[in-house]
Amino acid sequence: MFPMWALTEIPEVVSGRLATALEQQMKNMPTRDPALQQQLASFFQSGLGIATMVLFTLAFLFLLIIGLSVAGGALGARMIRNRRVAG
Repeated sequence: MFPMWALTEIPEVVSGRLATALEQQMKNMPTRDPALQQQLASFFQSGLGIATMVLFTLAFLFLLIIGLSVAGGALGARMIRNRRVAG
């Protein structure tokens, strides 16, 4: 999962298109505080902001994959248990 994400997102980060897309999304936010928008925009344009976004994305993907694996394992165990009890 990570290699596919990296192949699609790393060129976006390097070229600056990711920062431009984030800036556009922040301009469309329904907030009324322009100072907050400016602060968020400057944060996400910095190296620390990009690193934070990548870190949170990786953490989310990790939790998603682990959660789906746990759910699949629990479902499979329940199906096998029901089959053994009935047979």
